[in-house]
Amino acid sequence: MAQTRTASSKALSDEEVDKLLLWMETSDRDYKNYIRDYLIVLMMLDTGLRVGELTKLVWADLYSMGSINLTLHVRGEISKNRKTRIIPLSQRLRDCIKVYIKEQSFNIDINTLPIFPRASQFYKPLSIKAVEDICIKYGPPAIGRKLTPHMLRHTFATRCMRVMEARVVQELLGHSNLNSTQIYTHPTIDDMRKGIDRLTQ
Repeated sequence: MAQTRTASSKALSDEEVDKLLLWMETSDRDYKNYIRDYLIVLMMLDTGLRVGELTKLVWADLYSMGSINLTLHVRGEISKNRKTRIIPLSQRLRDCIKVYIKEQSFNIDINTLPIFPRASQFYKPLSIKAVEDICIKYGPPAIGRKLTPHMLRHTFATRCMRVMEARVVQELLGHSNLNSTQIYTHPTIDDMRKGIDRLTQ
């Protein structure tokens, strides 16, 4: 049980997710890296990527033949357990990627370029520390508490466990062991209420 409580405390509630995205959408549009930061947060929320995987993404992982793919390809060489996996992209994420592409000055047809490059070195990806700093920047004003990339991954996993089989979530997260996935099984009061309602129907 202690392990479950730890996982739960790291996940954002649905309300916090809405607050975070709304704050980013409405309060920081004048910032030059606004769309990049928004996409980074949204991508972790909607794909559950590890921060180390996110920073190593290149355009070939989600863009080909002049359009955005329906899925994200997480290559084995960037995955923690060296396991390749495919993650479907949500429509809102694909829409955000389209906006991000329009604002870039580098050539995304060079498919080995990082999706999230450094400001002065477009061929080098952002560091993990840079992504952590983005989360640190937006957490307190948006949701009133600390935010980390790992919390965004936890949030994705927790939300998936409400609507998917554990084996499916295991594949999405790139876990080698199902036990690593099952720590995200902690129902909310709404989940329990819906369960009781189904019993009495």
